[in-house]
Amino acid sequence: MIKNKFRHKINIEEFLLFLLIIVFVIIEIPYINRPLYWDEAWSYGPAVDAMYRHGPSLMPTSISAWLSRGHPLFFYFISSLWIMIFGNNMIAIHLFFILISILLIVFVFKTTTFVNNKKAGIFASIIIVSIPLFLSQATFLLPEMLIALLSTMYVYYYLKQKLVFELITASLLVLTKETGIIIVFSILLYHFISGLVKIKSSKEIKSIIFSTVLHSIPVFVAISFFFIQKLTRGWFFYPEHLGMLTFNITDFIGKLDLIFKYIFVNEGRFILSFTSLIAVTWLFCKNKFRQKELNYFILGTIILIFYSLFSALNFFTLRYLLAIIPIFSIIAGILINKLFKNKIYLSIIVIFLFSLISVFFTIKSNGNGDNTLSYKNMITANKKIIDFCEEQNLYNDKIYSNFLMKYNLQNTFLNYLNSDKTFTIVDDFNDADYIIVSSNENYPNKDMVKDTNKFKLLKSVIINQSSWCEIYKRK
Repeated sequence: MIKNKFRHKINIEEFLLFLLIIVFVIIEIPYINRPLYWDEAWSYGPAVDAMYRHGPSLMPTSISAWLSRGHPLFFYFISSLWIMIFGNNMIAIHLFFILISILLIVFVFKTTTFVNNKKAGIFASIIIVSIPLFLSQATFLLPEMLIALLSTMYVYYYLKQKLVFELITASLLVLTKETGIIIVFSILLYHFISGLVKIKSSKEIKSIIFSTVLHSIPVFVAISFFFIQKLTRGWFFYPEHLGMLTFNITDFIGKLDLIFKYIFVNEGRFILSFTSLIAVTWLFCKNKFRQKELNYFILGTIILIFYSLFSALNFFTLRYLLAIIPIFSIIAGILINKLFKNKIYLSIIVIFLFSLISVFFTIKSNGNGDNTLSYKNMITANKKIIDFCEEQNLYNDKIYSNFLMKYNLQNTFLNYLNSDKTFTIVDDFNDADYIIVSSNENYPNKDMVKDTNKFKLLKSVIINQSSWCEIYKRK
């Protein structure tokens, strides 16, 4: 028998990874044909559609600044390119982001395996797939999943010392969103300091500086984009976003507290954090860490610290934390694997208990934000009200609604409308014939429609206390 040197034997961990991905895809199937929601609907979706019509480009002026919000354009570029190839429809769009999510699972597995082993890789993969934020963002036309993937790939190729792939992924990262620069800065800081620690003579300092500059190429890529933006638009960063920076110490500490609790405590992650803390203490006392593991822990900690500090200074929403969730998953997976190295059943119990609690939070959640799968309830409520408006042929009547509903009624790309016809929207409450109110936004005049002497309720769609939508007619 001739031995095939290229034959790759699938082991149990890779088979489990495949099963995990299948389960993940099954979970996401009900969401692949849904309309766009929240920031997808008013910002990123219309921006991707605009670039699709313009043609994929990385130049700042390829779409309006109001749509791009001054962000680097790789996210819009790759999304519009996908649409051009696979079709301008919701299924194609959401499948693209499911693919990105699958790649993230794979690279979490690959990174953990490189640092520790495949068993830890499976643990880390299960952890990230169990997190409600990951499950909810898996189909969203938003840059956060792409940022998480590119960040994980960047770290992986850096640790593997594959410089070309490292520079490519890091460059794409900084061209996706400004926050990517924080990840690059963290790795450069780690690279420079770890190089200084290893030097044996002053002559090696030049080599370290040269190496750090070489690894800094993505920074120059980012600078180039913002310099072109300054030349073409007159500013480096979108002025409105600069106004959202937080310098109030109380707000800053409050955001840091929220970030810490969400990453390490909420939705059952306290189990992993507590177990990991025990593992770190015991393993350090026993000197059980390998150098690759220590390197990743130090690098991951630096990224977590700087990314959290930046997030606390900036405008904040929970989905932004998706970029560092893989780091938590990888560290927890490794520590749990090392702590129960000879008692795998204890590892399985800890991972299973965490997953069970995460599933509980996912099922029981009735929020309408984009960090939980229950956001679909709000989509259902909005869609039924819009269907009613179409059935009643209200296209030419004056409708007053909340900020998000305006986009749902006026943009066919979002997939709420059943035809190419759009509705007449007015900004003056007193000038409207019909008023649409919903639970996911607070705005002036919301409670005035309860006056039965002035308004008549035409239709009410109530999914639960957090997800409802109603339309009223002025008498």
